[in-house]
Amino acid sequence: MKNLPLFLFLHFLIGGLLLGFFFSPGCTASIEEKDAPLGKQATVYEVVSAIKEALGDNNILKAKTGAAVLYESNIRVNTSGVKLRQTLLQKLIAKKSDKNGNIRLVLEEIFTDYLVKEPSPVKRERVIDIKAPHSSSIFSIASLNNKILNNVIPLFLPKALQLQDNPPEKEPRQTFHDLKVQHLQLRPPRRVRESPHCANIPNCQLDVTQVSYTIAFWKENQLTFRVKKTSLYSPQIPYIATPSKDFPLLSLPVLSDCYKYVYHEEDKKYLVSECIVLRDFQYQDL
Repeated sequence: MKNLPLFLFLHFLIGGLLLGFFFSPGCTASIEEKDAPLGKQATVYEVVSAIKEALGDNNILKAKTGAAVLYESNIRVNTSGVKLRQTLLQKLIAKKSDKNGNIRLVLEEIFTDYLVKEPSPVKRERVIDIKAPHSSSIFSIASLNNKILNNVIPLFLPKALQLQDNPPEKEPRQTFHDLKVQHLQLRPPRRVRESPHCANIPNCQLDVTQVSYTIAFWKENQLTFRVKKTSLYSPQIPYIATPSKDFPLLSLPVLSDCYKYVYHEEDKKYLVSECIVLRDFQYQDL
């Protein structure tokens, strides 16, 4: 599946969704906005730098045993209701180090797929080994770089990992545009707000950085596809979100990660929004 563009895979998924939703004919105002100018071009390195700054010094080594995050993935087409697709609970159940300073993290995962007829949670464990040296600065800057690239380049852009700013005698297949960074204070997920003392979060407000940009696809100098990506990062979220075979786009701690694009079905256009949303978290076992 990773070798196929996600929007081709969605041809089958959205085709099924269309049977359950009502759509107004023609293009909506929201879809027309997606045909607006791309905006100022940004390099992939500028995008990576913006995400690094948003993450601060947060990294997985700071997570305590018992830290957990609960994510959901959902999809919305035009003005239909949001359709739940999957949920993923990740919990750090063990954290050990050996005499050489190597660290082993053991994650418990519970995955539920709501697109099947009878959703049933699937439980498994996953091991992450981190070799020494693993100081926070080295881990957050060097080792984190690949995770950021995997987050910047979504599943439907696998070849863009080789993207160069100015490839010789060839126009890049993908470009980045309209990079914007905004600093906010937002409430944590509802379940966190309802926990004792709001999980000791000051004023029950998270320091959040919103990073948004557009990814443009090109073929023979023609714009063929575009995706608007908007992410909310906070260094106060436990850093245990790691890529899973069921959640391949989940690679960084986010409050939300949303991808918006226009999907073409014969002579109609549909505005699609796919999101990964953090629904709950804890810093350690109570």
